Amino acid sequence: ARPLAGGHGHGLELTPQEVPAVAEPLLLEGWDIELQGTTLRPSSPASLKIESDIDWFELSGGIDFAGDEVDLKKVLEAVQKGERYVELADGSQGLLPASLSDALDSLTELSQGESEDGLRFFSAQALLVDALLIDMPPASVDGAFAELRDKLRSFEQIKPKKEPRGFGGTLRGYQREGLGWLDFLREYGLGGILADDMGLGKTVQVLALLRANRTPSKTTGLPSLVVVPRSLLYNWIEEASRFTPTLKVIEYGGPGREALQPKLGKYDIVVTTYGTLRRDIGYLATVEFDTVILDEAQAIKNRDSQAAKASRLLNGRHRLALTGTPIENHLGELGSIFEFLNPGLVGRLPLLEILASGRNAGKKELARVAEGLRPFILRRTKAEVLPDLPPKTEQVLHTTLNDRQRELYDQLRAGYQVSLLQQSGGNGKGRSAIEVLEALLRLRQVACHPGLVNDDWADAGSAKLDALFD
Repeated sequence: ARPLAGGHGHGLELTPQEVPAVAEPLLLEGWDIELQGTTLRPSSPASLKIESDIDWFELSGGIDFAGDEVDLKKVLEAVQKGERYVELADGSQGLLPASLSDALDSLTELSQGESEDGLRFFSAQALLVDALLIDMPPASVDGAFAELRDKLRSFEQIKPKKEPRGFGGTLRGYQREGLGWLDFLREYGLGGILADDMGLGKTVQVLALLRANRTPSKTTGLPSLVVVPRSLLYNWIEEASRFTPTLKVIEYGGPGREALQPKLGKYDIVVTTYGTLRRDIGYLATVEFDTVILDEAQAIKNRDSQAAKASRLLNGRHRLALTGTPIENHLGELGSIFEFLNPGLVGRLPLLEILASGRNAGKKELARVAEGLRPFILRRTKAEVLPDLPPKTEQVLHTTLNDRQRELYDQLRAGYQVSLLQQSGGNGKGRSAIEVLEALLRLRQVACHPGLVNDDWADAGSAKLDALFD
């Protein structure tokens, strides 16, 4: 504040960017405000409506500024320019409330583009849009939108499904609930994340789904693609042969995989690795799959990685992600997985961008995103679904190397010590660091079992292995 000319009263100097924050509460209190000779007018609550089509819906409506109705399209133009003012018919300016401006900004980023009267969204975005509109007066919605919203809200009441015929096992109760949820997603053409704890049988639940949808009345006749880290490749093949022995499974990989390409359509499940996906995306993107499944889907947490980009090019009628750790660092990683599952679902929500950059978000914003994404994530912990299991116990056993192990250990240590001392003259620092790491690895291996280092040492025995057998 500063004294006014003549010394009477005080004035407040504001930058143009600061004016809306000061003017908004004053307008609500009934003040008359002029800005550079132009009258500012407050807004009444927005009047919005939602109308549905087959696989999308449209948000339209208008906002009243002291008797001057402005359609949503014009308001959105101001928001997209980063402005808080809307020019009215009489030359005055309407001031957009901050909460309305922020909500419309998020809705614009979430949308699939503008329609003739407002914004257009995918049907799967119903709960996200509903959550972003929560601070506004209830929008007028048609019957189709209300039905979809209610179904997504009540997904917890989805009925469990028993394992299908031809499935070589019996599902636990929570796994049957998971199968019911997976079937629900398929029915509505939605992708989801099965995020159960490790060891709760995510693979088994998905195999039950694939078996159920391979019956004559349900099958599309198309193969399903499973993308896994190399360490899980054979686990998937073995699990499939055990639980779904009637389904034909093939590994797509190796130097001769081009010869397999014409034959993929004859199989039920095609299993490949993320590495092969990156290298062969030019071909795999041309194949139509029934379901595309990403196991350990945190592999695509970085939306700009080659694996993430390749996964988004895959052509699957249904998409699923399996991971016990859907968020490892920030919410932006979840956004990357959803871009694979339901392209455009989360759009470019400012909240995701904020969290992807490492900034904190408020509880209110997080709650809105959680509400919108809740139907697409199913996570159960071991404590929740297996309360009868005893807690994990750990026992530390100390062992002493046997005589031959100790001899080999000392022999290796002395050899690496001489080698490293010879490199300590200042040359080959990088190579020296690698040698140190190699020395540590080999010494650890000898302590486990000398045969890990040299086949000729296998008869030396292992004190750790002997203790383990006991």
